[in-house]
Amino acid sequence: MAQHTLQTIPAELRNNIYELAFTSDQEGPIEFCKAAPPSNALLLACKQIHNEAVQIYRAAYHRYWSTSEFVIDILESDLTDDEKAAIRRIHPQDVERIPSLILTNHTAAWRLENNGRTEVMTPRFDEDNHELYVVVKTRTRG
Repeated sequence: MAQHTLQTIPAELRNNIYELAFTSDQEGPIEFCKAAPPSNALLLACKQIHNEAVQIYRAAYHRYWSTSEFVIDILESDLTDDEKAAIRRIHPQDVERIPSLILTNHTAAWRLENNGRTEVMTPRFDEDNHELYVVVKTRTRG
């Protein structure tokens, strides 16, 4: 029986393997401190794999940041040192791609800046303390 390595199977199948390798297993909202975009480790295996897979990797990496929903559920002051370090490692360009960031602590206001707009969101409970709503103030630079 002939042995097959990754380099000996058809390119179309290799591309499918690369797609699967760069697909995130994370489902639902992702804790922002635990964001894990696709790893580039496979690209480091050899030059051929790098050349074949780099564009697939870049698309998967971009897709991870632009289609995932992220959540932060604690105050910044409650973050562990490891969580703060994880946030610092996230590149600003990746943060700009995030379409949804859910902030779920009810005791603070949050300020988000994106594309020249500043949004200040203040969570509040109604008078009966039953329903949470968010006051959003948006300012555009200019």
